[in-house]
Amino acid sequence: MRRPRRPIPVAAAVIAALVIPPSLAAQAADDGVLIIQRDGHEIGREQFSIRRGRPGDPQGSTLEATSQYPWGSPTVRLRGSLERTAAGEMAGFRLEVEAAAGVSRVRAQGSRTRVAVQVAGPGTVTAREYPGGSNVVILHDSLVSLYAAAAELATPAGRQLTAVFPHAERRVAFTARREPPTEVEGEPLAAVRLAGGIEGTIWLDARGRLTRIELPGSGLRAIRLRD
Repeated sequence: MRRPRRPIPVAAAVIAALVIPPSLAAQAADDGVLIIQRDGHEIGREQFSIRRGRPGDPQGSTLEATSQYPWGSPTVRLRGSLERTAAGEMAGFRLEVEAAAGVSRVRAQGSRTRVAVQVAGPGTVTAREYPGGSNVVILHDSLVSLYAAAAELATPAGRQLTAVFPHAERRVAFTARREPPTEVEGEPLAAVRLAGGIEGTIWLDARGRLTRIELPGSGLRAIRLRD
């Protein structure tokens, strides 16, 4: 992929407003397939959808994703769902991971003050709480479409966010900064730069859809399969 070279002078402000309007962040709709690569080699694929509404909140959003590693003959399968409020706050999260060691499940509930997490694996159950708030996102290393939440919460000045990785029981602070759209291979794309505890770039098209996620620290790259 070639590096962005020049901004789009006239349409930039308009497209930027269409890509991630803060008041409508939780309403963006998308569905597609991501090819997951590590160090340039495909290791799996992820199918995801983001739809408007969630139980009890028609203005919120629901993300559902399924990933397989490797694709077609998986040894690891993940199925997850993320519910967010109209303001972009995490309301609920569910994850099921099937691997050789067995099945593990994660449940998380969010509020303005806390995020309550329960992780159940073969023979074990743990529960933890983390500080909550509008700047908290739920992430997982192998369910990369969850990064869409960080992209929607990003601002041009850079927004301080906290990522909770419930399956790994860790919390990471980082900044998400949205840049004006640039022309990449003839297509206007907006970059969301992640810095701090998470380093990387999320690329969105003019409709606000995920097109690419790059996490150089782990050698991970997710590329949208063209429709």
